[in-house]
Amino acid sequence: MTKNFYCLEDDANDLKFLIASKVRMNIIISLHSGPKKFNELNQITGIASTTIAHSLKEMEMKKWIYRKGNISYLTPTGKIIALNLIKLMKKFDTFKQQSIFWKNHKLDAIPENLQKNIDNLRETFLVEATLDNLDKPFTKYLNLLLDANKMNAVLSICFSGHTDAIHNILIKGCHVKLIVAEDIFKQFIGQFGPSIIKNFIDKGNLEIWISSELLEINCVVSDTFICIGLFQENGVYDNSRLLMGHHRDSLNWGNELFEYYKKKSNLMDAKTI
Repeated sequence: MTKNFYCLEDDANDLKFLIASKVRMNIIISLHSGPKKFNELNQITGIASTTIAHSLKEMEMKKWIYRKGNISYLTPTGKIIALNLIKLMKKFDTFKQQSIFWKNHKLDAIPENLQKNIDNLRETFLVEATLDNLDKPFTKYLNLLLDANKMNAVLSICFSGHTDAIHNILIKGCHVKLIVAEDIFKQFIGQFGPSIIKNFIDKGNLEIWISSELLEINCVVSDTFICIGLFQENGVYDNSRLLMGHHRDSLNWGNELFEYYKKKSNLMDAKTI
């Protein structure tokens, strides 16, 4: 048995104590924003006074809260528990809001630290293809890209319309950083020609990293938006659903993903093209 399972055995009673009661969860989350008087907890949670009093006493015995007169406070341990409880609930909310996007898709391409912070994508929205507009997700993405001033992208696949869009933002002077597999790089060379690629690299507008790994995610981050595409569990890229967003937390998440793959890839030298 590993150390993690020993820890789980030791902490199982506390974990069960917390999540088995909506009352205790509501109280500890309410106290996360600051100390509360007894009647404030009653008003915020809508829980009966006798139930609140009993739960406060239980959590006081656990050293999660302490009381001074009529006011309840979180202990340092209680603050950590509350913070992680809120983060866990945000994760559940993230998957619940966009369940159709996450369900039946491969998530192995997302590194563990970013899986832990998946709640940073909570403010994203799903764009799906419809019977009367099969290109809706891709069209929405291209429209957002028109206003981009920079672009960091991990590209596992790239349509011809996409390479045209990247070319257009390069022409207007945007800074583009790409992480691609060898076959996608050849696609760029074939469409634009080596001289054009070299010219953009020499001018400092374009940087390309070649990944030797199988890339199973598309993630584009500009200065204003993020766009994520995933592969289905059967290995086919799902171009009918894209996750998009504008929140700073989402953009930071996407840039972290880019940096993760950049460290594992090789920067292309224009002289070798």
